Amino acid sequence: CPFNIQAEELTCPQTFSLSEAINTALRENFEVKAGNAKLRASMAGNTMATSGFFPHVNLSEVFSRSNNPVYFFGMRLNQGKFLMSDMQIDRLNDPPTLNNFLTRLQIIQPIFNGGDVWVGHQQAKLMVESTREEKVQKEKAVILSIIEAYDGVLLAKAFSGVIRDAVKTAEKHVKIAEEMYQQGLVVKSDLLSARVYLLSLKDEEIKAKNMVAMARS
Repeated sequence: CPFNIQAEELTCPQTFSLSEAINTALRENFEVKAGNAKLRASMAGNTMATSGFFPHVNLSEVFSRSNNPVYFFGMRLNQGKFLMSDMQIDRLNDPPTLNNFLTRLQIIQPIFNGGDVWVGHQQAKLMVESTREEKVQKEKAVILSIIEAYDGVLLAKAFSGVIRDAVKTAEKHVKIAEEMYQQGLVVKSDLLSARVYLLSLKDEEIKAKNMVAMARS
């Protein structure tokens, strides 16, 4: 298995190619996610800043209802519906209830505001560029760390394989030395040297396995 996210010794429950490992990291890394969110926020701020160059439209509607004499007299004038009969004393003192709907459409087009909108827009653009570059640098750092970890696994596995083969060869040498010693062809020190060398290789094999486990973690 070329790469394993889990650190289980010499097991491969799930393997990844280098491209799959990089894509997974970029998708799941919390700092990359935070960078993406920060970029979206800065882009939204830039959109808001750009809107300052365009007209603003406000639409409002107000409903009022009253039989207050002053209100009645003023509203009838504003509505252009004032009648001579409204001047009667009884009607002025006790007018009927009057309903009034007021709809207002307001369009505001900025002409000159001292450059505030332009400055705000430039600041928003710089913020987008800054957060985008920050996001790119963070992604590069994550990719580099994945490549280093991936290479570390490959190197550790290669070293482990070399040691494993060396152990097998040393075991054969020990077996041959034992047979030759029994036949009186070598002295006991030669046999002991072969056994000591085998033990040292087995110790290196354990270290190599640990290296593989650490590289996968």
